[in-house]
This record gives sequence, structure tokens and C-alpha cells, in this order.
Amino acid sequence: MDKNLYFRLIFVPIIIILLTIVFITFYNIIELEKSKQQSIEKMTKNFIEQNKQMVYDKVHQTVLDIDYHREQNLNLSKSDMKEKVDLLINALNNNYKYNKNRKTTKELKQELLHLINSQNIKNSNNYIFVLDIQNGNVLVHNIKEFIGVSLRDKKDINEISTFQSKVDILKTKDSAFQRLFFEKPNEPNKQFEKIVYFKKFKPYNWIIGTGRYLDENDKKIKDNFIKKLNTIQTDLQNYLFISRIDNFAGGDEFSTMLVMPNKKELIGKKISDKQQDIKGKYYRKEYFEALKKNNETYVEYWYKKSNSNEIGKKLSYFYLYKPWNWVISAGFYFEDLEKYIEENEKIIAQEIKRKLENTVYVSLIFLMIAIVLFYTFAKNITKKLQKYINQIAEQKSTFSSLFENTTDGIMLFKDGFFYDCNSAIVNMFKFSSKKGCKEKTFIDLSPSNQYDSEDLFLFLEKNILQCMKSGSAHFEWSFLKTNGELFDTEVTMSKIILDDGDIIHVLIKDVSERKKLREESLQKDSILIQQSKMASMGEMIGNIAHQWRQPLNALGLTIQKIKMYYEEDMLSQEELDKAVDKSKVLITKMSTTIDDFRNFFRIDKTKQQFNIKDAIQDTMGLVDASLKNHHIFIDITKTNNDIDFLGYKNELEQVLLNLINNAKDALVENNIENPKISIESFLKNNYIFIEIQDNAGGVSNEIIANIFDPYFTTKEQGKGTGIGLYMSKMIIQNNMSGNITVENKLDGACFSIKLNQEKINE
Repeated sequence: MDKNLYFRLIFVPIIIILLTIVFITFYNIIELEKSKQQSIEKMTKNFIEQNKQMVYDKVHQTVLDIDYHREQNLNLSKSDMKEKVDLLINALNNNYKYNKNRKTTKELKQELLHLINSQNIKNSNNYIFVLDIQNGNVLVHNIKEFIGVSLRDKKDINEISTFQSKVDILKTKDSAFQRLFFEKPNEPNKQFEKIVYFKKFKPYNWIIGTGRYLDENDKKIKDNFIKKLNTIQTDLQNYLFISRIDNFAGGDEFSTMLVMPNKKELIGKKISDKQQDIKGKYYRKEYFEALKKNNETYVEYWYKKSNSNEIGKKLSYFYLYKPWNWVISAGFYFEDLEKYIEENEKIIAQEIKRKLENTVYVSLIFLMIAIVLFYTFAKNITKKLQKYINQIAEQKSTFSSLFENTTDGIMLFKDGFFYDCNSAIVNMFKFSSKKGCKEKTFIDLSPSNQYDSEDLFLFLEKNILQCMKSGSAHFEWSFLKTNGELFDTEVTMSKIILDDGDIIHVLIKDVSERKKLREESLQKDSILIQQSKMASMGEMIGNIAHQWRQPLNALGLTIQKIKMYYEEDMLSQEELDKAVDKSKVLITKMSTTIDDFRNFFRIDKTKQQFNIKDAIQDTMGLVDASLKNHHIFIDITKTNNDIDFLGYKNELEQVLLNLINNAKDALVENNIENPKISIESFLKNNYIFIEIQDNAGGVSNEIIANIFDPYFTTKEQGKGTGIGLYMSKMIIQNNMSGNITVENKLDGACFSIKLNQEKINE
């Protein structure tokens, strides 16, 4: 190895470290300056957020205080109203009980109404009212215009019925509180919100109640809050200020200032939404428009500081308290932020200086350690490098040997062409040398009529793209040897990353011999299927004979009867017609039998959805006569009517026929008394099960594992081929994706067919 490598290993890293230290130092300077700016931005953001939260909390604490005092005052008012009405009605009840037999109804009513009227003060907003439930008329009221008038049709501004709503409430309650809008005695043309307490006076079916207007109820609370806030606020930089919206259309006198510790001269004065700050901003109009939409807002503007002519930047929070149309506000100036930032900038500058000094000291120490370390380990590093170089050379030699000596063909593919191959490819294609594959494509080495139905170029492109995307692709392909001989292969593509880019490693395995064996196996299965059909046909001929025996006997008797009647001169036209009609029925029945057996042998080419019980009953129609001939009872009462399956109905019937015939033969051969076959179908765990069970004694344990093997039979020579159960298993497994098993149950064998219910409605 070059001796200069020692110096390169020592000094090059040191130079890199020096440059890195310089870079890190300048980078730290930039980052620390950036951190400084970020710190200032963060301080600014925190200051604003904290102060925004502070003024928000101050405003909403005031709102909570107002709501609390209003609620307390309202509860006191409700208690007073209830006590007033309850005492009045108690007095009226006592008066009624005392005078109901002493005075006429009219006199007593007048006396009671006079007593109620005595409770009202002229033009007072707190009064007693009486309503007649029967006709809705006002009997007592502080607004004279309503007395004697029916309130049945009267509604407030919220469409609440003034009279009927009370009647409806008193259907389920003895008394109640209610909120609505109503006129005042001194302002009959405008409605105001009020709370009403009312109760039913049962003797005369009257509603008696009283109420208080909420604005009158709140007046004392408003005055107390305005007075308190104008008095106790001494911090003229962070204070609460309140105005009342008088005109929601805006304008020069849209609002009245109620609380303003900073400028007490504005208290009670009208203010305009056209007021501008020193920057020309209509800040009042901005917060006013925002309040109409969102009920709250923050607005930034310039405003004169307290006890100073200096104008400062300010951010205020405005909240519209709708019950009173008050705008409750609080704000803060930004001058504290500037002082805070100025103080922290000095601290940040000192921290930056300290960090830079630490960086330089640490870098110098690290540089000295690096020089010693690189000098000490330089020789060891070069030795290890030499060792690795030798190992790589050995690995390259091993890879080259594996590439050349593997029995499977390997070609390297890039940009649509093969550019290298191993010796196995040369032998496989009968090339004279490796040059035979270079600059060749798949199409160049393949016949034009591939067995795949897709377009050759499209098929290849799809697999190449799949290999480049997912890393591999696998498919079957036919190639041509140089002598024109065709051979079948399995092709496996794998993406490999080399120094000069991505290539495709193509592994080619000759499967011609395997394919030949597979075709021979398929041919063998075809012969077995043919033998199974022939065996089934023999069974069917026997079944046709059983089906025809009874109608043929009946037809023969009918013909003999015609001859006998004719010879004895007893054959009338009526008797002749009856005999002919009966013969036609018998012939039709025999023809139908032929159609049923012919349909059984029809080959289904497409899957269809069919009912399992229908398939069982159709099969029964083919063997019913044969079973009756041997006095065999067949029970299908446990077959489910609602099970459907998507598949080949005739093939399932062929399997059922094989299993029923096997059961019949076992019952006959064993001379079973009371022979019986049971068929059951059911659903379990998303699978369809069909079970055929007999009482013929079962299958011997020595042979039960072999009964589905081809050519295996327990019948005498010439009575069985041994392919019926084998073909039944092939049909269920290969054509129906199911399974067939056998086991001994009770006193016979039970064959179970299992089909996947998910095949339905695919």
C-alpha cells in the first residue's frame, strides 16, 4: 500500500476537522444570532399572549360579577313577588270562604277585585294583575287601557302568547315564573323584558300575578358598578373602561362613556365611531363592527397615556355585554415590552459570548486529541484496509464462480437488452459462446406465438416494471434454442443495484420435463373422469329401468283392457277415450324421466347460484324408484330450505348420486333390516354442510383412510370401478373449493361435504 496513505489518513482528517471547527464556529454565530431574534420574538409573543389573557380575564371577571349580582337581585325579586302573590291569594281565599254564603257572587267578586286594586300604585311598574281564564279578559291591571280587554290574541316581540302561555303552564302547575316582554304603564308603545310570577285563584278561575321589569331591577346594580369602577381604579395604565351602545347603526353619538378612569372628563359624554388615532385608524368603528358580529374582539391602536402627552401603542379587548348593551373593555400598552426586551438582550449577548468561547476551547482540545488518535491508529487502519481489499477480491472470485457454475441459467439485463450470461445459458440455448446472448432481447430469443394470450411486449413491460418497482417478478416463458427447438421455462427477475446503476438479474429454469409430467397427470385424470361418467351411465340405465317399470306395467294393462273390451263388444267411445288419455299420461311420465336423466348428464359451463335442497330433491328423483325397489327409506326432512350456493349444480348432483348409490349398495349387500338413508344440510361458522348417513354398519377402520383413493373398491369383481368416491372428492375440492370426509357414526357411515358459504353472490 502507498506510504503516502499514512499521511493522508492523519492530515486529511485533521484538515477536515479544522475546516469543520471553523464552519461550526461561524454556524454557531449565525445560529446564536438567529436564536437571539427567536428569543425576542418568543418574548414578544409571550408578553402579548399573557397580557391579552390578563385583560380578557379582567373583563370576564367583571362580567361574572355583574351576572352574579343580577342573579342575586333577581332571586330576591322573585322571592318578594312570590311572597306578595301568595299572601294576596291566601287573603282572597280567606275572604271568599267567609263571604261566599253571605254575599252574591257579583258582590263578592267586586269586593275581591277592589282588594286587589288597592295593592297597585298608580303608574308603578311593579303591580298586581288579574286575568279571567274563561274569556281572557283583564280584570285588574296598572295600564288602564288593558282593563276589560281580552288578551287571547296578544303576543310579545318573541311571539310568546301573553295569556294562553300562562293557561297552558297552570294545567300542570299551581304557580310559575315566566319571562316575556310587556309594555310599561308610562311607556305603552314599547315592550320591555320582565319576569312574572302568577298563580291560579281557583274559586273564580282567575290568574293572579305580579312582575318586575328587568331593566328597572338592574338599575341599582348598574349605578353601583359604574360608581365603584370610576372610584376604585387607581392604576391608570391598566384599567377597565365601559361604554353603553345607544345606536347600533353607529354615528357621532353611537355610544355613551360610563367608566373611564384615564379620562374622567369623558364620563357621561357621547362618543363618536369616527374618532381616529395618530395613524388614522378608526379604532372605535373597528371594534364596534366586530362586536356586532362576534360579540368580542381585540383591537390595536395608538392612545394617549395617563398624565402625559405621550402617545403609546395599545392593545385592548372589547366585550359586548348584551343584556345591558355595555361594551366592557381593558387594554395594555407595549412600552413594558420594550423595557423587558432591552434588559434581556444584554443577558442574551453575554450568553452568546460565553457559548462561543466554550466552542473554541472545546474545538482546540478536540483537535489535539484527534491528532494523537489519528497518528496512533494510522498503521492499524491501513492494515485493516488491506485485509478488506483481500476479502473483497476473494468474494468477487467466489461470486464469479457461483455465477459460472450454477446449473440454472443466469443473464444480466439492462435497458431492454441482455449483456452477459453464464455457461448454463450457453448450453441451454446452444450458443457457441456467451456472445450469443449479448445485445439480445426477450423477443429475439422467443417464438412469436407465446402461450400467454397477452401481447408479448405488453406482458414483458408489465413484469419488468413490477421488478423495478417491487424488486422481483416471476412468470412462465417459452424460449427458442439456436437449433429451433422450443423449451418452457420459469423466469425469475430480481433487481440488483451495481455501481453503474440498477440492472435485472434474470434466473431461467428449464421446466419442459416438469410440464410434460403435469400434462401426463392431467391426461390420467381425464381418463378417470371418463370412466366415472361411464360408471354413472350404467347406474342411470338401471335407474331408468326402475323408473319405467311401473308406467310400462300400467300401459300394458291398459292395452289388454282395450283388447278385452273389444272382444266382448264392450268397447265404447268413452272407454276408448279414457284408455287413450291414460296412455298419454303414462307416456309423458316416461318421457319426463328421460329428460331428467339427460339433464343430469348435461355439462355446466358457467357457475350459477342454486338452492342446495333443490339439488338434493332433483337427485332423489333419479334414484327414488331404485330405492323403493329395495325398500330403502330416505329421509330429507332435515335439509335447510334457505341455503344457496354459487357453482355447478350438475356436478354436485353427481357427487350426491355417487354417495346415495354407495349407501344403497352397502344396505343391499349387508341385508339390513329397515334400511335407511338420511340427508341433512345446514350452515355452521360460514360454511355449508351436507351430510349423507346410512345404517349399513359403517366402513371398516382398516380401509376408511383409503376409500377416496383411485381404483380402490370393496365391491366384488365387476361390480365397482373404485373411481366414484375419488371423482367425488376431485369435484368437491377442485371445482367447488370444498372438502369431503367420511366417519362412522352410530350404526353407519356418514359422508360430510363442506362448502365455503362466501362463494355465494360473488
